[in-house]
Amino acid sequence: MWPYFYNCDEVAVVTTDNQGRFEASVWYPCAGDQPDLYFWVEYSIGGVWETVYRPRIACHTWWNFVCGSTVTITVSDLRVPGCIDVPVVLGRKVVIKTIGRNISMGEILGVPAGTDEGLHVPALEGSGRPSPFGATLEPRVDFGNGITPAVATHYRWSYRRLPSVSEADWRVLDARVARHYRELSPPGAPVVYKDALVGPDDTITGGYFFKIRPALPSGGEDWEVLDERFDLASAYFETGMLPLVEHGRHELKLELFKPGAGGAMERVDLTAAGVELYEISEPAPLTAGTYVTTTPGADRQLKVPGIPAPHLVGYRVVLHIDNRLCFGTINEETLPGGVGAGRCGFLEYHAGDSVTLSFRAGHPANFAWFEFGTVRVSTGLPSASASEYVDAVTVNLFNRSGEIFSKSILVSTLLTENEVVPLGETSCTRAAFAEALRVYALASDGYGRLSGLDAPRGPGEVGIRAFAMTPK
Repeated sequence: MWPYFYNCDEVAVVTTDNQGRFEASVWYPCAGDQPDLYFWVEYSIGGVWETVYRPRIACHTWWNFVCGSTVTITVSDLRVPGCIDVPVVLGRKVVIKTIGRNISMGEILGVPAGTDEGLHVPALEGSGRPSPFGATLEPRVDFGNGITPAVATHYRWSYRRLPSVSEADWRVLDARVARHYRELSPPGAPVVYKDALVGPDDTITGGYFFKIRPALPSGGEDWEVLDERFDLASAYFETGMLPLVEHGRHELKLELFKPGAGGAMERVDLTAAGVELYEISEPAPLTAGTYVTTTPGADRQLKVPGIPAPHLVGYRVVLHIDNRLCFGTINEETLPGGVGAGRCGFLEYHAGDSVTLSFRAGHPANFAWFEFGTVRVSTGLPSASASEYVDAVTVNLFNRSGEIFSKSILVSTLLTENEVVPLGETSCTRAAFAEALRVYALASDGYGRLSGLDAPRGPGEVGIRAFAMTPK
């Protein structure tokens, strides 16, 4: 009886996403009166559900609600923060984007690359050679909002070393994955950040599974990216923990799961579920610009037999792993007859003599390049310097034999090259020299080159060496 008496029955309680969106299905007879809908809203404040929107029923009921219509509720309670415009992939889509920040999936060579499969290009820091991966690798993935619990609830990354084709050789990437969130804090109180578990989900027995869409914990205000390596990774492939003898190509696969019969987790048939796979093929890092995803090639699609055609059940990618150290050292300088500079570093030369400079630079699979430089006091000597990949046959007349690069240079060249002689003075007949060597690893973790694999390093490897020449 208007406007005093009403009878309300609760038909649904739903939780919004972080944009405030919600939906519910209400069943009613087709014949007769249409339902009249009324809404109120509660928000978690300090871990307690507080009513923040509950207007008068008479003036805020959706009378004879039209099925499928959109309801917009405006909450003006000052204790409720506004929505943050977080990008959301719409639909039943999975987008595999990058390894770390700097390598997109399209920069990883596939089957057409032949022996280079699993290497990435372009390499970092000026190298154009296909290069391996190493250290901890972090694949980044977006899950579309159409992947609801009815479609899939969890995902999982696994790996196995190629050329194995045995299902028993798959190993799950089980390192802990979490996300930071910001707790709701009243005025005058400090802001508190915590992390919420993505996986392995400790509520599931019989395997390692990671939540596609973890729930914001009670008292949480919103998700927060405090560190990209922590908050954006979908998994951690800790290749540094692999035995060094297992360097080479490894196959990774991404699969989706949901509870099946008896509560056991079952792999989702992506074809049957209507889930689409995409990857980013443009070069990373993904900064300003437009990026159009592409359907992965056949070698990136994990399929099983099906009717009328094979069914897609996951995404796969091959990564070439190599965490082995480079090596490099500067050898002793010698005059004709093999006379060396000795522990005091002096070469006593005759007119017309040449000096042989040599150094060792290498990597077990040649995934490295070197820079060798020589200076006379502070003057660079181009004829006594070189930079190239460690498997170069020759560079600037430094010829390689095994892992040793060497070159004989006239003493007169070393004493006079690039020389600027002040007025009234003569060219040097004796001088001091310095050599420097650095061997750079090509391997990357998706954020940068793995400089920890560089050489020279430790005892027995010399990176800087000095010598002096004087006439005999």
